[in-house]
Amino acid sequence: MDFDLAVIGAGTTGCAVARHLSRLDLRIALLDATEDVAGGASRANSAIVHAGFDAPTGSLMARLNVRGNELFESWCRDLSVPFRRCGSLVAAFSDADTATLRGLLARGEANGVPGLRLVSGDEARALEPRLSKEAVAALWAPTAAIACPYEFCIACAENARANGAVWKLGSPVRAMHDAGNGVDVTLASGETFRARFVVDAAGVFADDVARLLGDDSFSIHARKGEYILLDRAAAPLDRVLFPCPTKLGKGILVSPTVDGNTFAGPTAVDQESKTDTSVTADGIATLKKVGLKSVPDLDFRKAITLFAGLRAQPDEGDFVIRRSAACPRLVLAAGICSPGFTSAPAIAEMVEGLLAEAGLELRPRAHWTPKRERPLPFRKMDVAARAAAIAANPLHGRIVCRCETVTEAEIVDAIRRGATTLDAVKRRTRAGMGRCQGGFCSPRVMEILSRELSRPFPALTKDGGASRLVVGPTRAADNYAGAQNACHSSFVTRHSVADDDHVADVVVVGGGPAGLAAAVAARKARPDARVVVLERDTAAGGILRQCIHNGFGLHHFGEELTGPEYAGRFVKQAEEAGAEIWTDTMVLSVTKDREIVCMNPQRGLVRLRAGAVVLAMGCRERTRGALSIPGTRPAGVYTAGCAQRLVNMEGFLPGRRVVILGSGDIGLIMARRMAWEGADVRLVAEIMPFSSGLNRNVVQCLVDNGIPLKFNHTV
Repeated sequence: MDFDLAVIGAGTTGCAVARHLSRLDLRIALLDATEDVAGGASRANSAIVHAGFDAPTGSLMARLNVRGNELFESWCRDLSVPFRRCGSLVAAFSDADTATLRGLLARGEANGVPGLRLVSGDEARALEPRLSKEAVAALWAPTAAIACPYEFCIACAENARANGAVWKLGSPVRAMHDAGNGVDVTLASGETFRARFVVDAAGVFADDVARLLGDDSFSIHARKGEYILLDRAAAPLDRVLFPCPTKLGKGILVSPTVDGNTFAGPTAVDQESKTDTSVTADGIATLKKVGLKSVPDLDFRKAITLFAGLRAQPDEGDFVIRRSAACPRLVLAAGICSPGFTSAPAIAEMVEGLLAEAGLELRPRAHWTPKRERPLPFRKMDVAARAAAIAANPLHGRIVCRCETVTEAEIVDAIRRGATTLDAVKRRTRAGMGRCQGGFCSPRVMEILSRELSRPFPALTKDGGASRLVVGPTRAADNYAGAQNACHSSFVTRHSVADDDHVADVVVVGGGPAGLAAAVAARKARPDARVVVLERDTAAGGILRQCIHNGFGLHHFGEELTGPEYAGRFVKQAEEAGAEIWTDTMVLSVTKDREIVCMNPQRGLVRLRAGAVVLAMGCRERTRGALSIPGTRPAGVYTAGCAQRLVNMEGFLPGRRVVILGSGDIGLIMARRMAWEGADVRLVAEIMPFSSGLNRNVVQCLVDNGIPLKFNHTV
């Protein structure tokens, strides 16, 4: 017998079952069709630990919700998962809504939910000041909480693995056969093994998995939920805000996250497809309309991404958790829709009981580790802790994701813990989850993935399968090899200062042309001034380093230069003027007293006191989500800056069929660049009735290359 237990589905339910049962002396295999845990509903849900008043009294949902809520905080504490018991409010906007709240209160009390009470509109606004003034009453549930669903899932899986469980990811189950004393499981990869018992926790595919062993007792359909996530710069909420529920679910809520964002969602759309996670224009409009009803000042201009998840809706109207009548060695943990996330620890307890009834011997493991230790994320450390972290591991001195302050050390750790894709790194570190949604850090994360996994760029994926991030090299094979050799962790610093010399007359944040020109001007104005330029990249020049087209320098230098040449002139001027350029240096904070806290791998964490501070940090491009573009989130959707870096600096082509959205100069130049690299540029779409780019670029980039330009068009 290869395994005592095969858990099919590495979502929240499957990972919780594996973690709970890993405390027993069992050989456990955790299986999933995707290349990472949390690949389905667990990465795209509301992240609410529900109080338990919504599910019908007497149902499995009601019982397991309340029990799961009781267990959840201790699980999160043991697994180092963010958790906040913030409470929830269900708002009423009419007398009919208030009557609904009375029904929810009675149901919640019957379900055993503690602390529930009806409050007036004013009392509700005292709890959540941003709640609409139109709300006349609310149901207050103090035991409701928020957590991070994919982090919870990953933590459960890692803890199970630390206690002996084996991960088998990236290959769907294709066949199962009841062999009498066990179940033979065959994966799409061709691997076959035998397990004494099988737990079916396969989410929307749980009914398909059950049929492999002859169980046709239930069916699952997918219910899609769409979301809008706002930047942390949007005013945060204190509580989870629900509308009154409908027959399709708890409704579109507005909620904080444990990471400080705010979201609106989900919609509830029943569909036949079990794989369609597209966001629709209608869904976006609905989210905005309903979200503003609860929170009128919700600023959807600060949206950073749109996404959708699929809930597994069972035809029985309740969780399907039982021993299979068709196969005595199959235990079902299916139809786990909302409140499935909350219920996961309680579902794991119930599955243990069912396996014991089925005859699986359950002996305690001699050496069980209940905790998953994880260092405090760098973004949450104080200055002293950050300095210590860099001293212990210099890779903490390099910030890879500027939006979320994620270090190279954290990304390396995530890869060594099992992340093999860009999204897997994102779920473990938050690199790519900030305002620019990976526009800045994606190529850098790709470099680290390539180095750590010994995989070339074209073999890297966004989230497994065919989601390739690039299609191949842009030029000859020797340039391709050169790009691969650029994947390193060198600690580059152009200038150094004594450790005890932390005073400067002028500190310039940003080593692009604006910052370098400011440094030159400062030294000219006062030649004895100490001027320090802080640049986060490994070389100065900013965005110009990847703008390899010409057209720069005509006004300033009197000749036409490429971007790198233009930047090089400024670097030379700054050096000749006596300015210091600290590269690979990230600024973490600037105080009102002009104290700059910055860091890099070589110097560690440094405090600079400045007489004046110049901010010249460039910009973040707007992303697909910020533009409210409907659709899925496939690989191959890049900001111009990210695509430009991949093509011009890394030497890789993002795709062979290209659409450019936006006809500013960079859009026009990128259309030409991609065409010159052999890509089929289908069109440049421009929402305005005119191009904002130079007319010469329209001619030289589009007309001369036969690329169509369509005005009054968007995606």
